[in-house]
Amino acid sequence: MEAFLILIFIFSHLTCSDASFAVDLQCPERFQNGENIVTCTINSTAVREAECLSVSESVTFDRTIDLQTTAVCMYTYDPNQKCMPSTQNSPGSCWCNSSNNDIFTYTFSYLADSKRDQGGQLECKICIFPEKNFNLNVSKSCRSMNFDEHKVPIPPDSKQPNSSVVGDHTNEKAGKDPKSDGSDDPNNPAVIGGIIGGVVILIIAVILLFLYYKKCWKRSRSSSKNDSEQKSKDEKELLTFKEKNAPNHLNGSALEETDDSAEGLRSSESKDEKERDKTIEGAKHQQNGTASMHV
Repeated sequence: MEAFLILIFIFSHLTCSDASFAVDLQCPERFQNGENIVTCTINSTAVREAECLSVSESVTFDRTIDLQTTAVCMYTYDPNQKCMPSTQNSPGSCWCNSSNNDIFTYTFSYLADSKRDQGGQLECKICIFPEKNFNLNVSKSCRSMNFDEHKVPIPPDSKQPNSSVVGDHTNEKAGKDPKSDGSDDPNNPAVIGGIIGGVVILIIAVILLFLYYKKCWKRSRSSSKNDSEQKSKDEKELLTFKEKNAPNHLNGSALEETDDSAEGLRSSESKDEKERDKTIEGAKHQQNGTASMHV
């Protein structure tokens, strides 16, 4: 009995949630390369009661890949006017498919590319900054696009009245490759950012190279200066050493000459004394001889 009551509660809760939704976005469980039907159902009463800061005049289908959001298709939103379904709807366009009281269903023929869209996200936007409860139902496949292995060629696009297709479909009308996704456009912010980043890296590399060579030049100049200073210092030390040793050599020679002179002087004085002694002795002998003769 309790399980039955729980099931009733869950069922009633889901029913109330579905009935009170403002926007319901449904995507194929698995996308394929080429055309894929995406539906966005809008409850105009719930949107009005959410008291949005601004209600867009167009239903916008946005695609987000790698944090970059692009509006891929827009269609006029008028809750006071019923939809006028068209039988001539081309791939890549969006249109109002049906309206029942306050429920409007918009269909988007999305041209998918597995290389570009894998893991991407699709959104359906109409209300900007709701102040009250805004129930948004989005299928899991819209939050993260997955693809089948089987690939279907993307059909050519054609014009669709009352719809505004942007992004890849605009590129197709302009004769551009839809797979490029504007990545080759020189006005693309990603391209501009890449160019600016490359220029900045180049400038930094030039500055680092200049600083490196300047450092090497200073080091070489400092080494040459040190070598010159060392050489000059060595020459001064050698000159000082010679000056210190020169007087010693001269003093030694002078001492030797002085010793020789002194020895010569002593020899001369000794010779003179001997001659004087001989003279005195001779005088004594002569005197003695004279005295003997007188006697």
